[in-house]
Amino acid sequence: MSTQEQINKKIEIARDPLIDLLVDTISDRPLLMAFDRDGTISNIASDPNLAPVYPASLAALNRLADIPDTDIAIVSARSLRMLRGDFGSFPFTLAGNYGLEIEYANNKGKVDVDAGAAAQASNLGAVKKELLEIASDMRYALFFEDHQFTLCLHYHCTPAELLDEVHARVQAVERRHGEFVFAAQPTSYEVLPRVTFHKGLALEAITKRLYGQAIHPKADSQIHLKSAAQIDLEAAQEKSTKENGQEQSREKAKSRLFFFAGDSDGDEPAFAWVNQAGGISLKVGPPGESQAQYYMKDPAHLASLLNRLAEVRSSRFASQP
Repeated sequence: MSTQEQINKKIEIARDPLIDLLVDTISDRPLLMAFDRDGTISNIASDPNLAPVYPASLAALNRLADIPDTDIAIVSARSLRMLRGDFGSFPFTLAGNYGLEIEYANNKGKVDVDAGAAAQASNLGAVKKELLEIASDMRYALFFEDHQFTLCLHYHCTPAELLDEVHARVQAVERRHGEFVFAAQPTSYEVLPRVTFHKGLALEAITKRLYGQAIHPKADSQIHLKSAAQIDLEAAQEKSTKENGQEQSREKAKSRLFFFAGDSDGDEPAFAWVNQAGGISLKVGPPGESQAQYYMKDPAHLASLLNRLAEVRSSRFASQP
């Protein structure tokens, strides 16, 4: 069985309580759905070029974007140029480099770029030269990416006995270039401009541009990932509530719901923003320390949700006058 056939088989898994709960919650609300890319709607690969977006997820997102009151955004560490390669022909808002550059669905071709990042971009050349020198040592099996406003050096495939050597060389580059932030991720180094930016601010910018208003977050609260037992209980409680005629208020039904799915630490600010806006945050991957309210085991599980949601939401909106 081919890899794609295995993916398709996973997507056909029978309905589960979490998918039922989420589809029921968001199927008839005005909606902004935003997604990280790698590890969320695609698998993780040592070479990012070998991590295509799941065709089933892409088709479902495109179908959702065609439904009234449904906006789709991709908010990624990848550059806008790379995102355009995946999604350029689709009516999605694209936020590259964690939101340092954003192309809005309602104004394709025009890109908003963070002024501070743009000002520092010309100084990245010296850092790039030094990191490429490190990457040229074939013993390390490194992969380098130039995202225009940020840089990334991946060490997924570096032999364990050489990791300390790679870390020492990168840290030496960092000491020579204190004007940039060198963020150590689990399998990579990111070189970032010293400006305030993250995926939560990207969602705020998207909301302002698409809807003409800022979101005033609710008071922050401690939110934990929910277990399967909790999901089952909540689904039963939701069913009981409906049977008793205690429907959501008309005002809430008409209000816009925000949804974000991601898989890594870089997505935590977006989880927090969505939570504070009263929306739904979902982590793809194993449960653990996170502000996300829900989790799904892998991108195929999320693809199942998106396809089910597209089916139900299309039907419900088609039946409205």
